[in-house]
Amino acid sequence: MHTRVYRFDVETEEYVKISSMEMLKLKNNPKLKTLFLNYKNNLYWSKNKNQKMVFVGKGNIIGFRKHPGAHTKNCIYRGEPESMTHFVYKEAISELKIIKIFIAEEEYDLFISNVEVEKDISCNGRDYKCDLYLKLSTETSREFLCKYGDELYLELYHTCPVDVIQANDFEIQGVTLFEYTIPKTREVSHNITIEDFERQKEIKKGIINKYGLIDIVVFSKNHVRIAKWNKGRKEDTITARILGKQYTIKEANNTNEKEYIIIYSGANNRCIYKKEYNSKKISTLEDAKNIAEIIAIKIHNNHPIEE
Repeated sequence: MHTRVYRFDVETEEYVKISSMEMLKLKNNPKLKTLFLNYKNNLYWSKNKNQKMVFVGKGNIIGFRKHPGAHTKNCIYRGEPESMTHFVYKEAISELKIIKIFIAEEEYDLFISNVEVEKDISCNGRDYKCDLYLKLSTETSREFLCKYGDELYLELYHTCPVDVIQANDFEIQGVTLFEYTIPKTREVSHNITIEDFERQKEIKKGIINKYGLIDIVVFSKNHVRIAKWNKGRKEDTITARILGKQYTIKEANNTNEKEYIIIYSGANNRCIYKKEYNSKKISTLEDAKNIAEIIAIKIHNNHPIEE
């Protein structure tokens, strides 16, 4: 389910972006019934009439879906229907001018010059709508701009994480993709009024302003550290909490050459001792860190891992 599409204005013959909340306000106002019906009959996925969209505003579900029967095999649709929590966070972030984010142990202040909600982008022959596209101003630190660039594609994970296909497509295209996991403790009820929605949006803006977006995951062609590794309780171990799971790296005993073991919780919370990756021994600490983080992302994306 999507929250922003285009309506075709029959008088000006132009495409205008419209949100599901704007449509809901029109629907709930009897005096604007004619205008609502006019908009409802002229909703499209993009600035052409190839993909018609349908407004849904019943009960807990608010948004736009594809016209029945419409489907394209090269287009990825995520999160259907969209949760109210996801919707509120997306709208809240889109209204901020400065956003503090944390990537591993690094903290950055992003200064936003332009934002687009549900930004269209084509990667590796497939079309996507990213939750948020942020254009950064030169006030953003030079270190961040040099490392990631001034265009940020951000997906919000509440019920549907970035999958392996999307991550690979963005990597092949050379576009860096960011993902933020919305904390379970900050969820929003589905059954809220428009007034409650606006109130919740302001609350989330305040929380983000105070605490920032923590544990941002970066899917990039150049591997970027996503975890802060600390000395473990046991001697010769280091540990990190990555995407909600604990990972430990220790040096292997009784080997002629230096080798490392990655310890983490697998299926059914079974403890996994990983001594190899892609049939190769893990011979350096840096490789062990990189592999642990790759495993964490794969588990996060429900991608199978050899155990």
